[in-house]
Amino acid sequence: MMSDEYSELVASLVAKSGGWKRFPKLKEELESWRPFWSSLRKEDQEVFKRALVSIWDYADAIEGYSYAGMNPSEALQLSIILAQQKMLDRIYERMARK
Repeated sequence: MMSDEYSELVASLVAKSGGWKRFPKLKEELESWRPFWSSLRKEDQEVFKRALVSIWDYADAIEGYSYAGMNPSEALQLSIILAQQKMLDRIYERMARK
């Protein structure tokens, strides 16, 4: 069963984007990730939470990818990688300025 904290996290992300009606495939995929969330240690749940927050800007792309017949899990994973790469790019830029 989905933990209350996970449910609240996902609901808060979706509320910012207009609700589940816009993202039925994404909702289904996030629900399938429940066991993963539940199996994480508390400190890792916090990291995972930040990862989900970081990819929410790509929700439309994830949903579109899913409707194109592709695996929504792949789109979520690619979005996490993209968000991490953007973060690394910002760190590298700051380091280069020093």
